[in-house]
Amino acid sequence: MTDVMLLWDDPLLFEKLFTENGLKCQRVLSTSVGTPFLPPCKCVVIPTGFANPAYTKICPGIENNARSFERFVRSGGILVVFGALMPEYGHDWLPMKLTYIE
Repeated sequence: MTDVMLLWDDPLLFEKLFTENGLKCQRVLSTSVGTPFLPPCKCVVIPTGFANPAYTKICPGIENNARSFERFVRSGGILVVFGALMPEYGHDWLPMKLTYIE
């Protein structure tokens, strides 16, 4: 089982941090969420800037997988979501109501 799954499309400093602290970490594309190809994990991390197309293109994949995130959280998984880096962003894909305001 993977300890931490990072949803991103390029290498991140987070990977080094987790690995140096003995955690098994895997970076995956957001479009892979909910597919049978991903191993189980304890924690999913969505880094800062996920909704801003100037930083990454992962937001559509995240938004399209709302049910997968809800199942993950309801079954005891940990979901860590950092700031969207947008003036305002509604997290409609989360199993709770949350709006980010920069």
